[in-house]
Amino acid sequence: MTVLALLSIPSFVACSSGPESLPPIGATDADGGTSMPGQPSPQADRDGGASQGAPPLPPAPAPKAEDITEATAIFVAKHGDATNPGTRKSPLGSIAAALEKAKTDKKARVFVCEGTYEESLELENGISIVGGLDCAGDSWKLTEKHSLLASPVSPAIHAVKIDKATRVDNFDVRSPDATGSSGSSIGVLAVDSNALTFAKGTIAAGAATKGDDGVEGLQLYAGYGFAGTGSAAAAASGPQSTHSAGGNGASVICNDPEGGGFSRQYGGVGGSSGVYYRYTADASWTVSSSPSTPGGGQPGGLAGTNGTSAGAGAIADTGYLPANGTAGTSGQAGASGRGGAGRSPSATQSGWWLGRSGPGGGAGGCPGLAGTEGKGGGASLGVVAMRSPLRFEDMTVTSAAGGAGGKGTIGSRPTDGIVGGDDGNGVSLFLANSTGGGRGGEAGISGNGAGGHSVPIAYQGGAPIVTRTTTTPGQGGAGVEARSANGKTIPASPAGIAEGVKEL
Repeated sequence: MTVLALLSIPSFVACSSGPESLPPIGATDADGGTSMPGQPSPQADRDGGASQGAPPLPPAPAPKAEDITEATAIFVAKHGDATNPGTRKSPLGSIAAALEKAKTDKKARVFVCEGTYEESLELENGISIVGGLDCAGDSWKLTEKHSLLASPVSPAIHAVKIDKATRVDNFDVRSPDATGSSGSSIGVLAVDSNALTFAKGTIAAGAATKGDDGVEGLQLYAGYGFAGTGSAAAAASGPQSTHSAGGNGASVICNDPEGGGFSRQYGGVGGSSGVYYRYTADASWTVSSSPSTPGGGQPGGLAGTNGTSAGAGAIADTGYLPANGTAGTSGQAGASGRGGAGRSPSATQSGWWLGRSGPGGGAGGCPGLAGTEGKGGGASLGVVAMRSPLRFEDMTVTSAAGGAGGKGTIGSRPTDGIVGGDDGNGVSLFLANSTGGGRGGEAGISGNGAGGHSVPIAYQGGAPIVTRTTTTPGQGGAGVEARSANGKTIPASPAGIAEGVKEL
């Protein structure tokens, strides 16, 4: 728990989960400056630039008893009705409806009786909301009690371009626990709002949810259509004018675990036979018709590229962006083998003979397939302030647990290629021989997701201005430890941040 006493929070303050005493008014900051009441610290303006947003405007005045009048306000009670005019005698039953009516009727405030209101709010520029009123009888009275805004959705309060003095007093704001994968819970989301104050109340975000683990790549299994065929038999003696075809290349079907065909690889076709002759049995063969060129092998077997594990999640105008790992890519199918060349006859007689046709080449192995990346955990954020130097006076702001990061994946294993027609070792020393298929390429890893943050007040561009405000973070979502398998390692991903006030 962190107590923030009448100062603007610089971006370097690290708020722990235990009590922490901050410097008194006018004390020297770590960078040599001072933090004075209602003024941003020197650290807050260090980066400068348009990303800081507009400077904070003076706050709206606190509500007083004389403000409780139909001349300037709309009224809400639990027993109210949507058809009522929004007076004390006939109040509305919804705060959101009252804000709309106040905008239409040009009223400056909405007064809300004590009670629980299950709705979310879109704030209107220059229209303040005051909760916790004692509405017994005809006279409505300001009290130290609170109204509960129990929102069914996140964020509970959304504020965009609030640049006229606006306040929310005496409210307990609750956003629900997140649902689904990588879900975040945010109490208040403010964008480009430099005139908004929260006072005498509480803001609490619900728990976030875990990011999904990645799904491993399918493990392919090599099924053989046919192996590379060997040399064709020599033809009978006598004049010949046709060629005998070379052997077919080997075939590999890569099957998924359910037996479905994923892909097929082929080896190169062997060269056809030629036609040869000689007049005596001890003479060399003379080529009458040359054999055809065998089919060449195809390149392959390259490994896929590796993905990366995530860094930290970030806030944005839309809320929280979980930090997902990135996915790797699958390997290539193994290189296919070259077909063997046709060769001279094996016959010992003289005459005209067909040569021997070449054997088919081997087929490449199946590739390793990349899995999917781990997803980042959601965040629990009491307040997200984008370019919005919000004011907090006498507030308690809390966040719950961040969501854990999801695990990345190693990828499936590739398979070996198969041999050609006459290269039992998968290696050929002579061009006449076929060559075997290569092993498939390794899959790239897919990275881990990061843990989600737990931060009561997260901001970007314009530090919050806090007075007598307590912030209590929950536990940051767990990161994922490094994991190694099959000679590959998925790097670790970080846990979520758990600090009271943090520039993200």
